[in-house]
Amino acid sequence: MLAARVRLVNGQLKETSRKLDELCDQIASPGQEDGPDAQPGDAAILRSLPGVGRMVLATFLSEASDPLSRRDHQALRNLCGVAPVTRRSGKRCIVSMRRAAHVRLRLALYHWSRVAIQHDAASRSRYAQLR
Repeated sequence: MLAARVRLVNGQLKETSRKLDELCDQIASPGQEDGPDAQPGDAAILRSLPGVGRMVLATFLSEASDPLSRRDHQALRNLCGVAPVTRRSGKRCIVSMRRAAHVRLRLALYHWSRVAIQHDAASRSRYAQLR
């Protein structure tokens, strides 16, 4: 009985994965109203970056659609938690990690960068340089 449930869940996971791939392809594909000066959409831009898979793409499009559509990079950095927090007083300047961030976006960004470092030579060399 347990094996039947595991097979059912496995089949549902495969179907969900296939549907998510279809939706990502549909969103990233250009529309019919494309002209000579048409700009690519957010999904197409994100999909073209190394390390962005279907889960990272879906997370960014669902959780950070507003900053992406406005092209507000600072708001996106704040949402993901990569913008540092600087506290200054008369004698000290303390730079720390931003704790007030969206957890799903932070994890998506972490996996995006991890996969990019593994599979993209330019990302790997930049990471080594920064490290």
